[in-house]
Parts: sequence; structure tokens; C-alpha cells
Amino acid sequence: NMIAAYNSNLEEGMLAVIDMEYSVDRTKLSSAKIVKNPKADLICATVEKDKIVFYITEYKSTENGFGVSLKEHYDDMTMYYDDIRIKKHLIKTLQERLKYGLIGCNKKIANIINDLAVDNIDVKLLFLFSDSADYREKKKNVLSRGYSYIFEKSKSDDISVEYAYINKIELGCLKKAILRDFEKEGMFELV
Repeated sequence: NMIAAYNSNLEEGMLAVIDMEYSVDRTKLSSAKIVKNPKADLICATVEKDKIVFYITEYKSTENGFGVSLKEHYDDMTMYYDDIRIKKHLIKTLQERLKYGLIGCNKKIANIINDLAVDNIDVKLLFLFSDSADYREKKKNVLSRGYSYIFEKSKSDDISVEYAYINKIELGCLKKAILRDFEKEGMFELV
């Protein structure tokens, strides 16, 4: 809730939270490969070169979350992130948030949002982390395995997935978060 409340302005290159605990009934989606109801912790959006990019976001801040469930969440998110009905729903959600003043942005971005269509948006996956200081070293091997799995699967699946770390949950904290790509032989940079 605090991350969403503190990050509601949509700007070029800056993430804004447009929805939380996002869920869609799988029976309403067009893909047979979706075997359970999709659910994302957060839906974030940004503007990149006058194009809206949505991030289906999994947020991790607990010791358990930093590791064992990374593979499962990646697999779950890849099932539904590019479904046409999800894309339409993301557009509708953003347009409603703008209409009711729940998202702030300048007039140029508002015009982009009002004219959105499925073929002029991108949808990516994002793992967002915070509060790792207490157990980052203890979970190093588990984190490394999760990182390797996501790197390898995202490359073979040809899916755009990134990660970011929030040092402190505060006003504009997502503006300070650096989106990082998964790199070969890499590890999470939780700094």
C-alpha cells in the first residue's frame, strides 16, 4: 500500500503503481495455457519514448520471498502477461485511474493514455525487492539459483524481465529504483 501511495505519478522513465493485488479470472482469458487465476502484487507503468510500458510486478520483501518462490512466480507471470485480454484490461485500468485522478501525469502523457491501443503498449515482467539487508547473505545461494533460472528461462522464452531494488519505502522510491536486466552469470544487485 505504501509503495502504491508514494508512487502515483506517471512520468517518462519513472515507474508509477496503477494497481495492487491484480487478479483476473482465468476463465475470461483467451489462453488454454493459463491453468490458474493470474495474480500480480503490483501493476506498474512508465512512459518510454512516448509509449506506455506496463510491468507485471512481483514484490518481495520477506526472507521466504527472497528465493524459493522466484521460479514459481516467474513461471506464473509468463503464463498470462501477453494475453490480449490482460493487455486490454491493463489499458482500461490505467485509463480509469487517470479519469478518477488516482494517477497523476502531464497533459501529453494523459493524451497518450487516452489513445492507448493493444498494439502500442509493451508488457514486461518485473521483480521488485526491498528490505534485503537482514538476510541477503543467508539467502545468497537461493537467490543465485533463482537469478540463474530467470535468466535462462527468460532468454529461451524470449520474455522481457527486469528487477529493481528499493532501499527505503518512501515518497518517489520507485523513481530511485534502477531497473536492471538479468545478465549471464549475474546475481541480484540488491543495493
